Amino acid sequence: MKTTYDDAQLRRLSAERKSNLEVAAELGVHKDAARAAFNRRGLKFTPESARTVRDTAERMPPEDAVDYLLGVIEDSFDALNGGHHPIDDLGLQLGPSQRRLLVAMYENEGRVMTKGALYSAYVFGSSDDLPDQRIIDIQVCKLRQRIKGTPLKIETVWGTGYRLVMAATA
Repeated sequence: MKTTYDDAQLRRLSAERKSNLEVAAELGVHKDAARAAFNRRGLKFTPESARTVRDTAERMPPEDAVDYLLGVIEDSFDALNGGHHPIDDLGLQLGPSQRRLLVAMYENEGRVMTKGALYSAYVFGSSDDLPDQRIIDIQVCKLRQRIKGTPLKIETVWGTGYRLVMAATA
């Protein structure tokens, strides 16, 4: 089981824009474990499709699934508990709950997130006095104002939730 990766090698593979299967073959791991290694270093690795973490892990050999799941947990705790995240580089003034909400959307860029999933990210680590779920609509409205001038855009998916996308640049 490969649990450590050479950062220089991962950056080179990212720069070469190899397919996920080529990267996984070169690293000797499952393609989703390679994606997790890329994500932990802030490198972009495009998934084949938007699957849940559980679906992804169930399709892997056990050793790779453990590495992948540990990476997901590590990324989630770092991001949700205030560790450095790529959104921090945007210089946005966000409160802790707004940051958790934007991090959750960023981690699922291009995928629709239900209001329930966003609510879970929003209240992560909060006290027993939880706000009404409508707070998500309010916070998304506020986030849209704060991300103006950045490459991020929040789209409404009517009846479902929201999707964070990278705005097209000219």
